[in-house]
Amino acid sequence: MKTWGYQTIKEKAERQIQSFMDMSRASTDEHGKRLYAGWAYGVFLGWKDLTTGWMEDGDLDRLEQLTKSE
Repeated sequence: MKTWGYQTIKEKAERQIQSFMDMSRASTDEHGKRLYAGWAYGVFLGWKDLTTGWMEDGDLDRLEQLTKSE
């Protein structure tokens, strides 16, 4: 059985958030921008739900900030 630690979950969520936000920024239409940004925020919410109680200082704000458009 595979087990997942906090660090692995955080790193996978961070990479997926960044990937979706890159797709959002690259989208040429507003619908695509919102869609991918929404997916990124969904990953953040899933990570938050899974890791509440185990988060390291600063991770909550840092990962949420990744979901913001530049």
